[in-house]
Amino acid sequence: NYSFTLKAGLYTFHLYGGQGGDAYGDGKIKAYGGKGAYTKGTMTITGKGMSFFGLVGGQGSRGKVGPNPGGYNGGGSSGKDTGVISRDDASGGGGGATDIRIKSVRIMVAGGGSGAAGGCNGAPGGDEDGRATGGSNNQYVIVPNSNLVYGGFGESGVSADRIPGSGAGGGYYGGRRREWAGYESTGYKAVAGSGSSYINTNYF
Repeated sequence: NYSFTLKAGLYTFHLYGGQGGDAYGDGKIKAYGGKGAYTKGTMTITGKGMSFFGLVGGQGSRGKVGPNPGGYNGGGSSGKDTGVISRDDASGGGGGATDIRIKSVRIMVAGGGSGAAGGCNGAPGGDEDGRATGGSNNQYVIVPNSNLVYGGFGESGVSADRIPGSGAGGGYYGGRRREWAGYESTGYKAVAGSGSSYINTNYF
């Protein structure tokens, strides 16, 4: 977390959301967490300056068993691989959001990507809407923010004895979890959604 004050002038803010955690299959990394979103805005500050508070989104964790914690500032945790024969197919945690605040009000947010699962990479951080997997690995669709989680925290994935659900990304609205998957080829079923981003046009 960072607190800082800027004097009068013209400033450009660049924010990057946290990346989701990687997925394991048979003890080896098989897919990568979704990259965080990027937001940019230019602000004119007048008078005596303005004070800000910034939170930097963390990358989602990875590990063979899980549950793998989500990244700082809203990333959801993955589920746990509860398999009886082997436990080495865990999914990644969700990436956290990066945001700038004035007092407690978020004025710019870059959403976090979701964790990977099976053979499917995590969903990339969204714009004003989130992202989630479609009907196959590494294909993504838009998720309207009306279907995301109010408050900015991504949901945690479900545990399973095959491929557990990954963690969702944090954001202005947090991503939603999915179910579990039986095979690497259907890992998309276990990949959670990413968080959304936001730019307050009253400031930028």
